[in-house]
Amino acid sequence: MRIHQESGYRLCFVRRGKAVILLPFVGGKGSQEQYIHVAQRLAKEIDDENYEV
Repeated sequence: MRIHQESGYRLCFVRRGKAVILLPFVGGKGSQEQYIHVAQRLAKEIDDENYEV
């Protein structure tokens, strides 16, 4: 999701069934590659731990 304010921040989230889980960080275009890797790792952690959503 993109927030159209200032430098165009992006908010990361994952969908699991009917739940939408917001990941606890935002980033701009300059840090995009780094936060995408972190977001992917967090999404995998959510799946691996079988969190109830």
